[in-house]
Amino acid sequence: MDQGRGEWPMRAWLLTFIGILAGALFGLITQDSGPEALSDTVLGTFVVAAFIALALSLERLRWTWAVAASLAIGAVLALVTWNSAYLVDSDLAYGWTPVSAVVAALVILPLFQTIRDEGALRLPPRRVHAHVWADFVIGAVGVLFVGIVLLLAVLIDQFLQLVGIGVIGELWETDWFGYALAGGAFGAVAARLRDRANLLATLLTVKFAVLAVLAPILAVAIGVFLVALPFGGLARFWTSTGSSTAILLACALLGIWLMNAVIGSERSFGWGARALRAAALVLALAILPLAMIGAAGLWVRVDALGLTPVRLWGAITIMVVLAWGAAYLWSVLRARRLDEDALFLANVRLAVAVAVLALLLAVPIVDFGAISTRSQMARLQAGTVSVADFDWRALADDFGPAGRQALARTARQGTPDERAAARYALSPATVVPPPQAAHMRMMTVLPAGANVPPALLQHIRNGWTCTDGPCTLAILAQDIAVLRSLTSDGMNVQTDVLVRDADDGWVAEGGGLITRLAQEAMTPGAREDAVAYQGQVEVRSVRRRQVFIAGEPIGQPFE
Repeated sequence: MDQGRGEWPMRAWLLTFIGILAGALFGLITQDSGPEALSDTVLGTFVVAAFIALALSLERLRWTWAVAASLAIGAVLALVTWNSAYLVDSDLAYGWTPVSAVVAALVILPLFQTIRDEGALRLPPRRVHAHVWADFVIGAVGVLFVGIVLLLAVLIDQFLQLVGIGVIGELWETDWFGYALAGGAFGAVAARLRDRANLLATLLTVKFAVLAVLAPILAVAIGVFLVALPFGGLARFWTSTGSSTAILLACALLGIWLMNAVIGSERSFGWGARALRAAALVLALAILPLAMIGAAGLWVRVDALGLTPVRLWGAITIMVVLAWGAAYLWSVLRARRLDEDALFLANVRLAVAVAVLALLLAVPIVDFGAISTRSQMARLQAGTVSVADFDWRALADDFGPAGRQALARTARQGTPDERAAARYALSPATVVPPPQAAHMRMMTVLPAGANVPPALLQHIRNGWTCTDGPCTLAILAQDIAVLRSLTSDGMNVQTDVLVRDADDGWVAEGGGLITRLAQEAMTPGAREDAVAYQGQVEVRSVRRRQVFIAGEPIGQPFE
């Protein structure tokens, strides 16, 4: 065992005390925080981030380095929190910057721990790998232990209240007690696991055993997917669901994780098993094809719909996965086998690159909202998308200050239709776009020319109907309408009766009627006929038989 690492009895007391103090401070700082109390949120972020980093990294060896690194990580996350919250909480253009900062911190921490152990700027791949998995296990066990401690505290409180002792209950009503308890529990368990090297090694062995079992399952699923791909084609991935790229990336990232779990186990633990070696090899080779398919899907959507902040973040993720997949493929081809040393080295080099990239993306250097705004406005000005089909609401809500500034310019300088749409999107009370907007363009209203109440349009928008296919809305009376639309899978037609409620809003009456489409009706040309009404749509008065007691109806009509 390295000198200065391993058992350190004082660490448990230090981290427990610091955890209690950090939790109490967090509770007191954020007790009245809200959108107007930004400084409290920033300070609370600093306290929590610095404590977690210290709990995971504190060793007697060069302990001052761990303190300095933890304070630096807390400061960076606090600054990112300030920058993100200073803009607009709901902006998708900036909502991922805190995630990027957290990713950077999670990657930097094991790199720092390795440098601390070495006492110099050296990163032995196996030691980095060991720190990554140890931090993961300690963090997971710490969260579980915190939950157990909090539940135990609640149980003890309820137990003592049976004899009239309510001290713990009174503490629960304060703003700091629960956080202090959680911080102390996390610090204590993190320290005990570091002090008990044998226990930590056992937990790592269990973790490797569980994940190693999952690796062959995912490898088989990915293998089946890639084998079936030439027969099914790629077109359905771009038309069936907008989340196809996200699903592919999730499988690729999970594959990276599970493959590293297999090669991270000791040679004496299952590494010689052919099934595990084959699964790890399949996963290593499959990362790049999955990332390339995801990149193609994203390219298709960007070409058709332009850039958005979410798509730019997706492109960054794809670039990272492509780099990992290419590095793994090169390592396997060069060694003509699954060379774990080469894979470890590739992981470390890519981790350093990802840490730098994540830090750059977490600070306001690159404005994804501005880039996306220029892309969308260029499409509008070039006539690629019409004024009616342009998503004005997204420009106001999801593209940050750049999007709202573009809307303000359009409201002053655009064509009459553009000015009207931009003013509507900038209105604080806007809930749904005008009737002619993109998500309503395939709606057929009966009778032709009938006025559709704005509240009814809002109800349809909130239900995300009439967005992926044609629909038909029949206005039967001032307070009754019938909507026929395709379900999200495009394989069924749903018919809903919509009625106006007492608050002048609209609600669906009953559960609706779902009709399965015939196979020949699933083509785009037949979908309009599928949602059209066959025969007259009308409201009829009917007689019913029902039990009444003292003039009040009881139960459901039975005839």
